[in-house]
Amino acid sequence: MENIWSFLLQTLSVSLIGLLLLVVKLLLRNRLSPRWQYAVWGVLAVRLMVPASTYGKDIFLPLPLWVETVKLTVEQGLSSAYTAFYEAVRVVAPVPWLSGGPVSVTDWLFLLYILGVFGMLGWELFASLRLRRRFQNGEPVSAQEFRRLQRMGEREGRTICAAVFLPQLTSPMVCGVFHPVLGLPANKPVEETAILHAFLYPTRWNILQSGFWRVCRALHWCNPVMWFFLRQVNHDWVSFCDHQVLERLQEGYDPGRLTGTSAIFDGEKDLKEQAEAAERRSIAPKGRRLVAVCVTVVLLCSSLLGTVEKTVEIRPWWEGDGSRQEMVAISHGNPCTTAAGALDTYAKGMMQENPLYCAMASPKARRKQLEDGFLRGEGQKTASETVLLYPAVSYDQAAEAPVKVRLEDGYRFDTDRGYRVQNLKEKDGGQTGLLILYLYTVPEGKEFVEKDRFDDMELTESYLPSGQLVCPVRVWREENRYVVEETGERAIYLSYDIPNGGAEYCERMVPELEAEKAVGKYGTMTVHRWSVYQVDNEEKAETSVWDWECGSGFCEIPKPDAAFSIIRWPWKVSYQCVDGWQDRENLQMVGLHVMPLTEEGEQPDFSELDAYLDIANLNASGSDNRGVSWNHCRVDETWNGEVTVEGVCETDTQGLAVRLIWNFEEKESFTIRGGVNDGP
Repeated sequence: MENIWSFLLQTLSVSLIGLLLLVVKLLLRNRLSPRWQYAVWGVLAVRLMVPASTYGKDIFLPLPLWVETVKLTVEQGLSSAYTAFYEAVRVVAPVPWLSGGPVSVTDWLFLLYILGVFGMLGWELFASLRLRRRFQNGEPVSAQEFRRLQRMGEREGRTICAAVFLPQLTSPMVCGVFHPVLGLPANKPVEETAILHAFLYPTRWNILQSGFWRVCRALHWCNPVMWFFLRQVNHDWVSFCDHQVLERLQEGYDPGRLTGTSAIFDGEKDLKEQAEAAERRSIAPKGRRLVAVCVTVVLLCSSLLGTVEKTVEIRPWWEGDGSRQEMVAISHGNPCTTAAGALDTYAKGMMQENPLYCAMASPKARRKQLEDGFLRGEGQKTASETVLLYPAVSYDQAAEAPVKVRLEDGYRFDTDRGYRVQNLKEKDGGQTGLLILYLYTVPEGKEFVEKDRFDDMELTESYLPSGQLVCPVRVWREENRYVVEETGERAIYLSYDIPNGGAEYCERMVPELEAEKAVGKYGTMTVHRWSVYQVDNEEKAETSVWDWECGSGFCEIPKPDAAFSIIRWPWKVSYQCVDGWQDRENLQMVGLHVMPLTEEGEQPDFSELDAYLDIANLNASGSDNRGVSWNHCRVDETWNGEVTVEGVCETDTQGLAVRLIWNFEEKESFTIRGGVNDGP
């Protein structure tokens, strides 16, 4: 615990578990043994040693969110040395430490808390030394009485080195681990059952437990609820010792015989209650031990792993309801734990113009800027900016030279289509790639569209071209989260086909991941490859019972822990024949057959495509379930000497095998493996 807020989160989390244990113990008070009633406090002990919010879920209540919200409200305007304003409250260890001198009010409160911890530990040490001194100054018992007490201890497996009378005691007790001394009340008769109770307590394991609970009380000295819990722990421990005394009595459970037996809190009354509870448990159904184990395991797992998913949804900045500090707290509590989660969160922040979504996936300096603006009431409305615009030359090809246009009204995102990521590759300790968002309309692009391609439809405000916004990005791990940073100038690629949001956004129009060439006898082959990554953001739409079918939409809530569930590798192979070959006048068709090689050392097998080598397939194309694609082009006076084949692989390939067909006969073949050309 490095600041007052981490202590607050830790002590509240522990208190919540303690309350849960009290409720469960109350419900099972007369069903399970005192051994379990005490042992179940082990769940609290584990929770005390494990830092709060270590795992992803909250424990019944969103305590991390509440504490973070209060922190942002209090710390705003302070310059605390111990508290990181732009980071979520974290509990690294269950013990406090200082990282410098105090500056703000909250720093001084944390320093005061630490002084209280040392004060409590000092008091416990002083009390132990004072008790030891009292035992040293006690009046020894007679030799005959000491031998009798020794024999009693030996029957219980306990050895005492001395026995003394102390006027301060009201019941027998044993002090010391290595040289135990039995203390007896002075001038007061003591029954054997009370002495038996004292012998059952002072084992080394029990002394260790007592020391542990004392340290916990010191760590949470300013939490009155913890003081109450620790009193209950002590009470249940004494009740467990009383229960062991009852088990050793050969005469049976007779509450009337237990007068004078010592229990620390309620004396005679406590042992009588133990006896009566034992009688009730004796008629309870069998299998109580299994029930006790199951209940303990469920409580332990719930306290460690949590039970409630954290809130991720942040309301848009323009909605007035809710606290801005609460929304910033939500963003702090959901760092992006994966590269896919960071890209998903950043893309949705852009689409929804939500600065906190962008802040969740931004580097520290940018995150500080976005959060400060949000707390001041500023939004993320896109201002006018100048971007590169690439007109479409064909379905999958953009113009080589872009033009610069100024977007006056920002971007009009197609939120039903979402986004995709392309061409990720490792670089500089992170990954670089293209974040691509779909634009429903691009009004500034209507003058770059060939109007005759759309049957003379007028490009008005209601009928505009679509496009793709391409953002070069880098994603890497910064401290405990993944972050995204734009590394280049944004560009818009206009779609070639149907405008106004109905376009099929071509994945091959943007720059490729890699391009390779191979020169053969009859021409040059070029292989272009892309990689496409998507997070599963399909969301079932809510429909009524009268709807015939249930639709689906795009999930607009970020997924900071997401993984890419859809990965594919589009490719395009083109073969440019050389000019001036001798038998050009005899050439009727040119074809390309392309086969992805998915296994290392795999040899291409085009035998199944031989059936298409006839005049019936003079100008045809197709593919099969193996991913093999083919294209035949008729050769006439308009042919430009190029033949192209496109395809998509659902798994990464080891290479591509290509064969060139002239007049339905194989002319030459290529195999490109792992970017290395094996030659024709």
